[in-house]
Amino acid sequence: PEHAAAQCERALLLSSTEPAAAARLFQQVLERTPGNARALVGYASLVGGRGGEAGRREAESLLRRAMSVAPSDPDVLCHLAAVAQDPARAAQLYRQALHVNPAHVPSLSDFARLHRETADNVPGVSGNVTAAIALYRRA
Repeated sequence: PEHAAAQCERALLLSSTEPAAAARLFQQVLERTPGNARALVGYASLVGGRGGEAGRREAESLLRRAMSVAPSDPDVLCHLAAVAQDPARAAQLYRQALHVNPAHVPSLSDFARLHRETADNVPGVSGNVTAAIALYRRA
């Protein structure tokens, strides 16, 4: 059998062109190693990408499992922030990811987008273009 990391990489490569095949690979990894954070994040991305509230909830559930095994993984934190419904919670998760890895490009980019798109009255998010620009420059 393929090594779990290799299967995850293969699934990531297939995710944009053959999502069903990618999902099967992630599921196979998770059957053997239920706490594989990389597989949980990859599978969550596929599920969440389907759209709809059910997909978002399933993705969030997978990401919470990933967070329980890898609480300081910036990829886990970033993906969990992306599915968070509360902008203040998303901002908190992006900050955690950037605390672990200040150069984590997905977190910088997504946090900048959150700043750009969020109203000024959300705690922890300035909601202005200046903050977004500063984060984009770091990315």
